[in-house]
Amino acid sequence: DEASMGAFPRTSITNPPNSDPWIQRHFDFVDNYRSPGQATSLRSVLHMPEGKTLLVILPTGEGKSLLFQALAVKEYSKTIAVVVPTVALAYDQSNSIPNIDELKPNNQHAYIGGADNVNASIHESIPTGEQGLLFAAPESFVGSLRNPLVKAAKNGNLGAVVVDEAHLVYAWGSDFRSDYQKLAALISELR
Repeated sequence: DEASMGAFPRTSITNPPNSDPWIQRHFDFVDNYRSPGQATSLRSVLHMPEGKTLLVILPTGEGKSLLFQALAVKEYSKTIAVVVPTVALAYDQSNSIPNIDELKPNNQHAYIGGADNVNASIHESIPTGEQGLLFAAPESFVGSLRNPLVKAAKNGNLGAVVVDEAHLVYAWGSDFRSDYQKLAALISELR
């Protein structure tokens, strides 16, 4: 406690690294990465071998959303499933998608319980890869979205499963929302 209480505030990066040409071409608003960590993480995401797992730990505000948005642009004909802990975060992530054709900005990206018409459309577009980004709670992924995701994986149309805010599982313990624990079995099945 004494050591952490005496820690100095993190210094801001005055000269963040320039973004890579591919990022500038697809995300013309990103001239610079927010940090060297974001640059390294993004390059890792875009060059990661198929079937591998990547763990990215960046502070709040360091641009983790760009990681799965860039992956969705790269894998534009596939579904990128993003597990989020709250409905508010699903809406927030969905509403922050840039107006880039490859990100399918006209699609509904937040899968929310009770939105039956929207959810039916999402169910149909997941197996074909037409969904693009998909934000939903772990309960939805291991429940009603399981079959469409399995079909997408069998069809070669599932690009990645991303667990956003994964630190919550560790911070709140293994009894926190048991469907987070079931995600490992789902991901194994999808592979």
